[in-house]
Amino acid sequence: MSRYIPTRFPHEIQISQIIEQQKRLIIQIKEAQLLRAELETCRHRLLESIPGHIKCDITHNIIDKLGRDFVNDNQLTTTTSNNITSTTDKTNYNQNITQLKLT
Repeated sequence: MSRYIPTRFPHEIQISQIIEQQKRLIIQIKEAQLLRAELETCRHRLLESIPGHIKCDITHNIIDKLGRDFVNDNQLTTTTSNNITSTTDKTNYNQNITQLKLT
C-alpha cells in the first residue's frame, strides 16, 4: 500500500521563500534603525564633549555632516551618478577633516 504524500506546488514554494525573505528584511530594517539611533546618540555625545573654547561653526558642520552622510548613503539608488556623487562627498569630507586644525 502506498501512501499519498502531498507535494508542494512551485508557486507555494515561491510564496514561502518570499515570506522568509520578508522576515529577514524586516529584521535587517530593525537592526539598521537601531544602528541609526546609536549613531545619532554618538553624534550628540561628540558635540557635547567638545570644549566651549573649541566649538565653532566648522566643528558643528563637520559633525552634522556625519549624520547627513549616513542618511544620504541609505537613500542612494544604484545609478552611477549617485554613487560618484557619494564618493566625491566622502572624499571632500575626509579632506575637510584633514585640513581642520583646532587651536
